[in-house]
Amino acid sequence: MKRSTFVFVLLLALPVFSIAQIHDTVPAEKYPSSGRLGCIGDFICKRLDDSLSVWLFRNYWTGKGDIWLSDEQFAGVEDCIMKMWQPLEFEADSLLPADAVGRQSVSFYGTKYGNAFGVATVYVDAQNRIVGFVDTYDFDAKKWGVRPFKYELMIRIVSLLSPSASLPFNVYYGRLPIVSLPAVWQ
Repeated sequence: MKRSTFVFVLLLALPVFSIAQIHDTVPAEKYPSSGRLGCIGDFICKRLDDSLSVWLFRNYWTGKGDIWLSDEQFAGVEDCIMKMWQPLEFEADSLLPADAVGRQSVSFYGTKYGNAFGVATVYVDAQNRIVGFVDTYDFDAKKWGVRPFKYELMIRIVSLLSPSASLPFNVYYGRLPIVSLPAVWQ
């Protein structure tokens, strides 16, 4: 039996892919999808119960590249962030310009978006309003214990089964800070 066939059969038997039911905040038609992904890709998609996770997975599996979320697509993600997020504390004596941006990491493991994002970066303005978001969608294995076991196992299985056309990508929303290049690069 081939290694990929063995892993696929193992995948079928694991309860790890029985994900909790999630109600979408954005209708499925807001997420473009087309075509089949093959036996393994379709199997995994059927276990992702929200349209955002399916859309991101399809984008990865077919190697389509970076995605910018619309306000409507990000609304549910923002609600999730606000429920678990600790706002940044700015120094009382620091005068921040109105367009100043702070950054904070947010873990989505164990949330309804745990199949869409891992640990993402959220950008906030001086009033702690979310103004930007970025996450890298990939199936990169970490050392055991860095992620919850369930997610690490899923990531390693999907990484092993991914076709050569699959491609990690970034998911963006809103405004991101401008990065200044070091003088040596200019």
